[in-house]
Formats: sequence, C-alpha cells, structure tokens
Amino acid sequence: MKKLSTGLISTGVLPGAMMIAVGLAPALVPAAFASELPKMTALWSEKFGVDLKPGYFFPFVGACKLFGIASMWGLFGTVADYVCSILYAVLCGFATYQHRAFGEPIAPPVVIGTLCLVRLGLDMAAKSKAKAT
Repeated sequence: MKKLSTGLISTGVLPGAMMIAVGLAPALVPAAFASELPKMTALWSEKFGVDLKPGYFFPFVGACKLFGIASMWGLFGTVADYVCSILYAVLCGFATYQHRAFGEPIAPPVVIGTLCLVRLGLDMAAKSKAKAT
C-alpha cells in the first residue's frame, strides 16, 4: 500500500518540473499557463503579505515537490521520508486552497494530501508494530 500511494503521489514530478522551468526557462512555458502565473502569485502574495515573483516562487514550490517525492522514495533516509509526508500534505492543503480560489477541482490535491497522511500512518503503524515485537 505504501509503494502504491508513493507511486500515485509521484505524479507530482511533472508539475514540479514545470514549476522549475517557469524560473529557469520562462520562454518555454506555454502561453496559456504563463498567463495564469500572475494570478497565482498574487493570491499567495496577498495571503502572506510578501511580494512574490513567479520566477522565484514557482521554482521553489517545484523543488519542494521534487525533493518531497524523492524523500518519499527513501533517497534522503527514513526521517526525511516522515517529515516529507507531513510537509507534502501541507503543500497539498495550500494547493487545495488555490484550486478552490480559482474554481478548479479540488480532488487532485485532496487525494494526494490524503495519500501522504496514509503513508505516514502506515509508517507509524509499522514502527509501532516493530517495537511491540
């Protein structure tokens, strides 16, 4: 179940890479997507009270996605796996808020965030079971 949930969460690799591309190669970003970037950064700039620039904001979020997914596959150790399950669920909470603010379907970030918490629960249950034996 853990590998299945991690595999489903890993679908975030493509959006994460696209977010990094926004900062590194903005000319390659499709025009339809590029026109949405100011709206997205304006939403978070207002919420956090900071002037966020798309060229910095999106690569940061994209890197968080990629490193989070890599951590869930165990590339940075067990502790990072636990921490990233929590942080990725928080990231999905922010994504849910943004999707709702723009009238987009909230199911994708809700499902992925829930899978992160399921992974965490499975890890905690396995650890508890190992201590009991």
